Amino acid sequence: FFGYKAAYEIFTDVNWRRANSIMFSPTSEYYNVDYYVDGAQLKQPTIPRDQMEFFIHFLKDLADLDVNEKRKPQKGKFKIRQDKENTEWEVATAGSTAGEQIRLKQIMQQKIARLTEIGLMPRQYEQLNKMRKLKQGLFIVTGPKKTGVTTTFYALLQNHDAFLNSIGTLERRLSAELPNITQNVFTLSDTGTTTYAKKLEAIVRMGLDIVGIADCENAETAQVACAAAKDGKIVYVTLKADNVLRALGKWMKLVGDRNLATENLL
Repeated sequence: FFGYKAAYEIFTDVNWRRANSIMFSPTSEYYNVDYYVDGAQLKQPTIPRDQMEFFIHFLKDLADLDVNEKRKPQKGKFKIRQDKENTEWEVATAGSTAGEQIRLKQIMQQKIARLTEIGLMPRQYEQLNKMRKLKQGLFIVTGPKKTGVTTTFYALLQNHDAFLNSIGTLERRLSAELPNITQNVFTLSDTGTTTYAKKLEAIVRMGLDIVGIADCENAETAQVACAAAKDGKIVYVTLKADNVLRALGKWMKLVGDRNLATENLL
């Protein structure tokens, strides 16, 4: 009961303040609480340790974690329903010298926009829509953070007919699930056995017609992407850059061969 009561009070406040990430850090007598709203940190009143212990036990039950494990890191998910809306959260726990640290992060369900829904001018849409008919080439999706790079990347992939083409991606984390597209994620377990580029090579060998590569930020991955385009595939890559000219310069530097970097660019 006490755990449910604490959770109800905390999530009611979290919902009201629109926080999408919360950090609970222990001290000897209480827990410090930090909300994050669109990346901005907002310090909150402290919570007594005894109240937090009930809350943590309740969360672990919800997320199907070991309630008795207080030192080893654990991670799980749970859903809550408030004001007739369901939200999904990720909970991560880890032991520290002061006690058990808790991080909560809301799992955002991103709406998958179509190419017609991302604010393109008619001429831009006309040019990008022509890529549906192409059979080969490499297209760079670029921009600073939070400017719609991932949204555009997904919209371009979805603009192809997934029933006529075999489409797959390599991503570091999924921002949304794409219907009829095979999405591959480079996980922490991969880091000990392979590289981003080698995993991409394995994916390309699966006979895909269209390949999407998120965060193509190292030379080996860029070279595999170019080779795939040269081998007759449509390749989309995302690249962090402030503008198109910087993106092109960065791309040529990553590939290390000007001709290879540009010969199949769309």
